[in-house]
Amino acid sequence: RQKTISESFSQIVSYQHGGFKSEKLINAILYMIAKDNQPLSLVENKGFINLMNVTSPNFKIPSRRDISRRLKGKYKSFQDLFKNELNKVKYISLTMDIWTDIHTQSYLGVTVHFEKK
Repeated sequence: RQKTISESFSQIVSYQHGGFKSEKLINAILYMIAKDNQPLSLVENKGFINLMNVTSPNFKIPSRRDISRRLKGKYKSFQDLFKNELNKVKYISLTMDIWTDIHTQSYLGVTVHFEKK
């Protein structure tokens, strides 16, 4: 079935700022940056811009500043969630380990064991 004019325009609008598909793509970019430890400048890389233009030409790629602001918002949400969960803990045990990889990149690992109230 062919799309109606209304359906076609709603598809385009969903890629605009605040639209459903726009938010979904931005959340995927935020996840990728956090999960893969990518720099915020990723959104300014020519390869990334080309990928987004090929896959979602109607999508306006957010700036590095916008990505930073959104990541801070996500961090705050997870921080609050984590604090709420810690308030339910009766006992807690922390184990920490520091190491350096062969490229002299330092890491701090923290393991947490807990029992809820």
